[in-house]
Amino acid sequence: MRGKKGFTLIELVIVLIIIGILAAVAIPKFADIREEASLASVKGTSGNVRSALSIAKSNNLITGTSAIKDGNYWPLYAELAASSTASGVSLDTCPLDSKMPANPLAAAAVGNFIVAVDVPNANSRSISGTSAGWAYCSTTGIFYANTSTNAENQF
Repeated sequence: MRGKKGFTLIELVIVLIIIGILAAVAIPKFADIREEASLASVKGTSGNVRSALSIAKSNNLITGTSAIKDGNYWPLYAELAASSTASGVSLDTCPLDSKMPANPLAAAAVGNFIVAVDVPNANSRSISGTSAGWAYCSTTGIFYANTSTNAENQF
């Protein structure tokens, strides 16, 4: 019996404990990285859309487009897409000429819809219903993530 090689029960238990400790540390780190990636996606999309809206405003200023209302040169809500839906406007054709990405912080079913908001709601970045992942105020040009948490709407 002395010639047999193998691991003792104590050695196996110690290895399992070490693996458990490593998993307990790694899983929360993975969750943090996933949340950071979602926030980075929202920030990037918001920045891209804001840039496109600014370009559209500049174009309206230069060309004197007929869509201008009350001295406001921001693109109108209806101009953001070719088709409206009951819950908002789907940006399948937006000023960026590409499909509007979904808001990863919003529910999957409404992630790529935009809802029109008024100036007070836009200034406070308040939640605008549950029908859209993004919110836009054509009076001020404010575009933000529309989620169920006000803190996430600051992007």
